[in-house]
Amino acid sequence: MEHHQIKIRKIKLKNLDEFSQNALNDPAYQNLAPISLVRAGSQAKNPLAKPDDISLLVALCNGRCVGYHGLLPGILKIDENYSKVYWLVTFYLDAGFRGQGHGKHLVSEIQNTAVDLVTTGITAGAEGAYRSMGFKTLGDLPYYQLRLDRLQSTHTPFQYGDNKPEQPNVFGLIFNRFGRWSYQLKKQMVYGIVFQKLKAKKNIFKSRLVNRLDEELSSLLAQQSPSASFHRDLDTVNWMLQNPWVVSRKDAAKDVHNYYFSRVRDLFKLVALEIFAPDGNTRKGFLILSRSHKKNKSVVKILDYNFYDPQDAFIAGYFGIKYAKDLLADRIEYPENLNSFIEEQPFFKRLIKRKKRLYLFYPNTNDSPLAVSAGKIKLDYCDGDTAFT
Repeated sequence: MEHHQIKIRKIKLKNLDEFSQNALNDPAYQNLAPISLVRAGSQAKNPLAKPDDISLLVALCNGRCVGYHGLLPGILKIDENYSKVYWLVTFYLDAGFRGQGHGKHLVSEIQNTAVDLVTTGITAGAEGAYRSMGFKTLGDLPYYQLRLDRLQSTHTPFQYGDNKPEQPNVFGLIFNRFGRWSYQLKKQMVYGIVFQKLKAKKNIFKSRLVNRLDEELSSLLAQQSPSASFHRDLDTVNWMLQNPWVVSRKDAAKDVHNYYFSRVRDLFKLVALEIFAPDGNTRKGFLILSRSHKKNKSVVKILDYNFYDPQDAFIAGYFGIKYAKDLLADRIEYPENLNSFIEEQPFFKRLIKRKKRLYLFYPNTNDSPLAVSAGKIKLDYCDGDTAFT
């Protein structure tokens, strides 16, 4: 096997945007771009980062890019103490350079940054590389998917996975008799029936569509923040809303075309809603979701939500279903806390799939903040770069 010699270039946050612009016309990056313009521009505005934080490592061989590893600076909150962590993201190595230790070389260089490290949402290949370099399991985060695309099968939503109908009624007979109806029509009927049931709930709150969350919500995020968690304050949420690094195709500006990680979808939209009591003035909380469409699959993800009264969390589920209905989404993805609400809706129970997301970590020292608090941290659906997707 041919062994390639590679050099690692480290890019600091303060140079990230300029680096990405220069890379457009640099021959070293014509075959493999290490970051997109839209992602670099967004990460450069990260409110949890400092200018000298390392944000990208580039592997070069004979003057050309053959791999890269992104870093997303973040904050670990333990009670009232805050410490830096690096989220490991966008790990990629050209196929011709795999199996020769170059991936481990990249990871080793990150370990030399002397910062607590954590990662999630990784491939099996990346997991193997991380574990071989001493990364350990921090935890598994459960989440759920409502898979309307199961309606494309020959089963009806009342029979899926079971020979007995879940709810033997007139709608089940309709599906059985007219099984040749289009998938789109099936989705339309299911969403319509479910949302008709939920309409009465609309009378107990009002909503306001916003581009950024109001400063008054800062206290809510502080109030609801777990004592041990990866910090996500109002500035962080608004950074995500105003600087997405995934864009709709119609909004995509000139950018790199050889970046491995997706930056363009047929449709991508973040939706932020502030929720009020029926008087329209008393704040109840907020929620953020995303709508996307790619390769004939549309997905609504319920991302952030916080409410002064935890019993109002169902409102996030309500709007998830509403926007999915408007999009005729194939799937709704949502945090574990919303599953009881989603599960109780007509026809949904048989369409739900439980998933989990692995977290790995590598503490800077045996007594670093991440090392001593690893068993206490409450994981969240929006940890790392998940909220940008």
